[in-house]
Amino acid sequence: MNLVDEEELNKVDANILKEAIGELLIQCPVYRYYGNKLPLDETEASNVQDILNRISQSKPELAPAVPLLQTAILQKPKEGDKAYNNRALRFYQRCMQFTGPLMAKGVEDTLMYTYNRFIGHNEVGDSPEAFGDSPEEFHQKMLDRQQKWPISMNGTSTHDTKRGEDVRARLNVLTDLPGEWLKTVQEWQQLNKDLKENGGPDANDEYLIYQTLIGAYPMPTQGDDDFKNRVQEYLQKALREAKTHSNWTTPNEEYEAATKNFAVKLLDTDAPFWKSFEQFHKKIADFGIVNSLAQVLLKFTTPGVPDIYQGTELWDFSLVDPDNRRPVDYELRQQLMNELETEANEEHENLMSQLWEHRYSAKIKLWLIHALLSDRKENEAFFANADYIQLTVEGEHASNVLAFARRHQNEWYVVAVPLHLAAICEQQQQEILSVDWKDTRIVLPSDAPANYQHLFSGINGTDKSEIAVKEIFKSLPLAVLKLK
Repeated sequence: MNLVDEEELNKVDANILKEAIGELLIQCPVYRYYGNKLPLDETEASNVQDILNRISQSKPELAPAVPLLQTAILQKPKEGDKAYNNRALRFYQRCMQFTGPLMAKGVEDTLMYTYNRFIGHNEVGDSPEAFGDSPEEFHQKMLDRQQKWPISMNGTSTHDTKRGEDVRARLNVLTDLPGEWLKTVQEWQQLNKDLKENGGPDANDEYLIYQTLIGAYPMPTQGDDDFKNRVQEYLQKALREAKTHSNWTTPNEEYEAATKNFAVKLLDTDAPFWKSFEQFHKKIADFGIVNSLAQVLLKFTTPGVPDIYQGTELWDFSLVDPDNRRPVDYELRQQLMNELETEANEEHENLMSQLWEHRYSAKIKLWLIHALLSDRKENEAFFANADYIQLTVEGEHASNVLAFARRHQNEWYVVAVPLHLAAICEQQQQEILSVDWKDTRIVLPSDAPANYQHLFSGINGTDKSEIAVKEIFKSLPLAVLKLK
């Protein structure tokens, strides 16, 4: 691919040029850039220049090749030389076709398996140093999405996610209870130290197992879903992806066997560990349910188009592929849907109470999805055109509620979900539905209608300028209000 003068090209050793191109691909900080014409736009050109600068500084032996890459990628197209310009663009586009796979295999499929600080962040497109957005950052992202990508997909699970959406929702609860979680894990480490074989698993992989059990073990009273076999298959893949104690080309079957055996022993319901695990798992599962439902609610009400991956109409505790591609039990889903249709005539309060009481069956998630889909169908024009409005929350637990409005013409929706609910319950020593929200309230814009109807509970209310959180979180700590 002759992109520069042959004389200049010959001044650089071919191997150095190859290494420099490789370093360009490796140091790309995102999956890829998408420039489809030269010159690149100012932002993209600046990003590429930053990469080339880093190469010169971190790999001085490759510096002679950097001017060639600058010429090939960053110079203005040659006037009247269409063939050259096409080759230059083709070279850049080909580079971008390789940066994505390198990122995936280097980060998601290696790095994120090597240090299990918090496995909820071992995910496609995630970043180990990211630990969530503040409400203000979330609102800004939604405003940007509304302006720039209003019909983008709101997805929470795909064929390629490392863990099902409800696994991640559960794992996020651990970040609300860091002290209790740390103490519990330390107790488990002591309790299970004699279960190891030849030192395996090491502390890092042992911690992976504990997080995996908490996040992916099925709901209480709902059976084990062949978890013993599934977790062994998962651990084999995780160990080989990490490439620390094993790998795909030369697997360390002895270490893999020790790690799998350790996990299997933990699942012995007659062993001392199980009593401690079962109690903690149930606690985390309940808070995980609220996180999961809040996730569904946001997916359906924020700017974008909600996507439901196959099977996630119910609780999805799948692990990495191929586990997340198992056959879906559609007969069960149809059965639960039929039951919901029969129960639809019950009073809202009674229905909500029944759904929460039987929350482990996942009918509550199916009901929420059905309710939101039905509402979007009936109000298609609204969700296609509604503005996104950040709402202010005030009061004692203001930092524990996320609220926003969607508005189109004279129609308004207000959406509210709890944040860090486990921390509040721990502080108050209360169950989820008994939290005292005190004076926490959502402040409405001055032009918003004063009356509201709760989509879930059927409650009607009148608040001239504020909505009391304790009123709308009575039967379930989630709310969609239609203002009128």
